[in-house]
Amino acid sequence: MIGFRTVLLLLPLLGGAVCYSCEDPNLREVEGTCVLRGVTLLSAEEIANVTLPSDATSGSLKLVHGNVTNFSFALARKLANVKDLTVDGMGIRELLVWPTWEHLSAQNNSIAAIAAAGADLFGGLADAEQCQLRTLHLQHNALTSVPTFGRRFRQLKVLALDDNLLEIVSLDSFVHLEQLQTLSLARNRVIQVTAGESRNPVGVQLLKLKHLSLAGNRLMELQVSGWEMESLRSLDLSGNGMYQMDVPNLGQFPALKELRYAGNDWNCEWLSAAQRYLQEKAIPVTDRELDGRCEQENLTSLQGMCCYEPAAKDFSQDLFGERWEQLNGLQRRYDLLKFDHDKIEAADINAITERAHGLRGNLTGAVVTGQDALESGLFRLRASVTDEMARMERLEASIDRAFTDVQQSIEELYQRATRPAPTLDAILQESLADSIGQIEKNIKHLRRRILENVSEFNLYENKIRKQEDRIVSFEKSLAQQRKQDEDLKEQVEFIESSVNAVVKFLDSKYKERLGRSDFIDSGVNMVGWI
Repeated sequence: MIGFRTVLLLLPLLGGAVCYSCEDPNLREVEGTCVLRGVTLLSAEEIANVTLPSDATSGSLKLVHGNVTNFSFALARKLANVKDLTVDGMGIRELLVWPTWEHLSAQNNSIAAIAAAGADLFGGLADAEQCQLRTLHLQHNALTSVPTFGRRFRQLKVLALDDNLLEIVSLDSFVHLEQLQTLSLARNRVIQVTAGESRNPVGVQLLKLKHLSLAGNRLMELQVSGWEMESLRSLDLSGNGMYQMDVPNLGQFPALKELRYAGNDWNCEWLSAAQRYLQEKAIPVTDRELDGRCEQENLTSLQGMCCYEPAAKDFSQDLFGERWEQLNGLQRRYDLLKFDHDKIEAADINAITERAHGLRGNLTGAVVTGQDALESGLFRLRASVTDEMARMERLEASIDRAFTDVQQSIEELYQRATRPAPTLDAILQESLADSIGQIEKNIKHLRRRILENVSEFNLYENKIRKQEDRIVSFEKSLAQQRKQDEDLKEQVEFIESSVNAVVKFLDSKYKERLGRSDFIDSGVNMVGWI
């Protein structure tokens, strides 16, 4: 029998069942936590046949160095009495949350869904049953959208979704989390945070939220005017590409006590107003820009934060040749139309004047008739001129609008040209860098697990060798004991033969002197004496 330190006990049972045992209580990392190492459940049959120890079904349970691809309803039901569950680094792709759990940590997995496809969150349990979960850690997974948190999760206070693959986040996803105090969405790929389709006329209400992190994403602006977060104490916006918010300052968050907003491309005008508000409210800024960043990126520094000034309009250089050509073409068309309008108007006036003079010279008895015809023709000419003037005014207004649109387009293009906005290649390179970084993290994590397994294997091997040495020593002692037993047996046989010889000798002597009957009595006495 080998008595090395027991961290995992696997006992084959009838029907292919497997029993897992908790780690030695004296070796537990946390008092009262049952640790199961190397739990491997890759099929529904294995999950159905697994047997967990009695002390793993209550209190706190931690699974390490194993592989459970689908943490299914059948497995979760076996842990229905667990309050605090940790399943970090177990290769989980789908995770089902049991309603009686209070704390759940499932970091460093490959979770893409919280429930199996086509099944509701609790595998058919009553909708009215509330989830007791208070903390949920899902960092370093493969979530591409925020999980559906319905009214069952009203008790949730801490939610960590860092280092996933989120791109668009709707705050409507969290409105039913009435007790939520900490929300972290750091280091995802978020490009937009929306209020969603909230029916509340004042916006999205997260009235108990105290800590919010959007750090390390790809935000360029943030629409916070509809956020109702009256308890928010700390806000982390660092490491994005943010330009400004849709509010003049941070008065949107009356309880704000801590702000992190370095590593962005703020507009200096907005940043100045925000910093004045921070000074008035004595709100500390707990981060800072990297040394030399403002100078390297040709940005302005305001109280240690980088920002850029919108460049003054300078058209000395023809940066938008095609637009200017389009504008000049429109201007030439307008000039031609104005010239044609003036020419037609002058010709009509001359014709009317000449017609009037001719009519006056030729007036006879039919003066009234001729005057009526003249007035009728003059009225038609005036109506025609009025229509032409209205058409020219509409054309002029259209040209003015086109001119204004072109000018606005030029200004927008100029702003974009002078603003250090990220290019598509830069975004692709950043995404590639993020992917490479994630792969490197996975490789480091795998190496660390391999080293731990090698270390444990060496430890087990050393203990096995020690036990084998003890077995060899026991065998040597046993051989010596057997040899001693053989020696004692030989001594006993020798003494027995000597006693028999003495008895025979005494028997022969007494037979000669005392006779047979006396000899028998004396022999019996002699044997008893011996």
